[in-house]
Amino acid sequence: MKTETGTVTSSTGLNVIVSDYTDAMIRVSGIWNGTLSFTANNTTGTYSTIAVQDIDSTNWTTAVTSEAGSSPSTETNMYRVPVSGLTNLAFALGPMDAGSVDIVVTLISTSNAR
Repeated sequence: MKTETGTVTSSTGLNVIVSDYTDAMIRVSGIWNGTLSFTANNTTGTYSTIAVQDIDSTNWTTAVTSEAGSSPSTETNMYRVPVSGLTNLAFALGPMDAGSVDIVVTLISTSNAR
């Protein structure tokens, strides 16, 4: 298991290497106006939108590709996503968005001793 943390703002994103892991748990928390996007790649340099599973959802088939924030209240959410075959997860706010998002990514491998 490995944990990565970082803060995303309109001018700074977060990129997490997920090679050799099978699953990621993502915790987002903060006060922001705008949309936090979830992207991933499985080749160098090309990122695509990725759907993550909202842990609090009662419908486990529901997945989201972004999280909207609304100041002044604090948003806190947990997500799960399979990352087997991916190399990176990336998180970003739009350039016109405001505030900051604290992100904790816990990586789990069920296929090796990590």
